[in-house]
Amino acid sequence: AGIREMTQLLVPEDPSQRARSLARLEQPLDRRVVVPPEIRAGARISIVGQDPGTEEEREGRPFVGPSGRLLTDGLERIGIRREQVSITNAALCRAQQNWPAHDARRRAALDACAGRLDREIERARAVLLLGAVAYERVVGGGARGEAGLARVRGFPLRLPGGQAALATFHPAFILRPGGARLTAVWRRDVAKAFRHASGRLDWREPTIVLDPTADDLRSTLDRWTAAHALVAVDTETDMLDCASCGL
Repeated sequence: AGIREMTQLLVPEDPSQRARSLARLEQPLDRRVVVPPEIRAGARISIVGQDPGTEEEREGRPFVGPSGRLLTDGLERIGIRREQVSITNAALCRAQQNWPAHDARRRAALDACAGRLDREIERARAVLLLGAVAYERVVGGGARGEAGLARVRGFPLRLPGGQAALATFHPAFILRPGGARLTAVWRRDVAKAFRHASGRLDWREPTIVLDPTADDLRSTLDRWTAAHALVAVDTETDMLDCASCGL
């Protein structure tokens, strides 16, 4: 079976048939261990990661390793039990450690699961995307790796099917050296995703101006001043003195 045929493979709901279908899905990719998703009817949100790890392969369940323990902790901090959510991955088999992010074999594993993932997303009430791979597979390009995800994380989205969605870092990224500083941000994103899913997030789509001119900045400051609004500003420059621009 080719990749196109595999992406069209329907995974039955019956558990006894499900395992056989999932195994068939991955066999052409020469993968031996398939970790099926945990899809729960009526789940408040569907959580999408990248692919299983070593512990997930051993236990046959998604997110049960270090990343899973961090995810469970993040959920419990906002009063959500793991049993209240659906958990899945962009790929159901673990990528080899030596496969680069854009290696054809890794892309093939993701492509083989695309149809299955699309069907899971279609049935979801809301979606939390963990990591750049999940974001790129569900939303499209734009993240360009976990570090690049910082530009799009935390922004409430609406998928074509109408589902509320939000992306944040993959727990594995938080667990890497230097990633602990992002733990608080990550926990806030997880909580924000559930507020967005329940319609309790007061959000207005921002207007983004890339490479603003000094006039753009003056105009924005004038509007804020006229509105008597309390505003916090984080100004980053390319080593230019803001005073030299008359600001």
